[in-house]
Amino acid sequence: NKLVKPRITIHDSTLRDGEQTPGLALNANDKVKIAVALSEIGVDRIEAGMPVVSEEDRKAFKEMVKLGLSADILSFCRAMKVDLEASADCGVKTVCIETPSGYPRLKYQFGWSEEQVIEKAVNTMEYAKELGLEVIFFPYDTTRADLEFLKRLLAAVEEVSVPKGVVVV
Repeated sequence: NKLVKPRITIHDSTLRDGEQTPGLALNANDKVKIAVALSEIGVDRIEAGMPVVSEEDRKAFKEMVKLGLSADILSFCRAMKVDLEASADCGVKTVCIETPSGYPRLKYQFGWSEEQVIEKAVNTMEYAKELGLEVIFFPYDTTRADLEFLKRLLAAVEEVSVPKGVVVV
C-alpha cells in the first residue's frame, strides 16, 4: 500500500474579509488582479465577496469566472434567494451560505427563533440545489449557540442534497 499524503485545501477570504477593513475598498480590476495572483500561487478557493452588494462586485465576479482560474471562485451569501441568484448570474459554481447560530445574535440582532434559522438554512440550500450550486454552509457565532440547537441545525442542513454534497464548516 502506498501512503497518500493528505491534501490541504487553501481557502482565502481576502477579497471579502479584506474589504471589512475601514478605508479599504477594492474596485473590480483590483479584485481580479488579486484573484489571479492568489490562483497563481496555488490557492484552491477564493471567497471573492458578495455579488449582491454592487454592480462593481458583479463585474469582478463575472471577470474572475470568465478567466477560468485554477482556483474555485466562491461567493459569500446570506441565507437569501436574491444572494444565490446574483451568484448564479455571475457564473459562480460554489457559494458559502451564512446563517447566525449564536443565541445573542438570533434574539437581539435578528429576532429569529431557532426554527426560523433552520427553515431559512434548509430553504436556501434547496434553492441552491435548484440553481446547480455547490454549497459551503457557514453557521457563524457557533461558540454562543445552544448545543442542541446547533446539532439540529447541522442535521437539517446535512439532509439537504446539494450537488457534490454539502460541506459544513
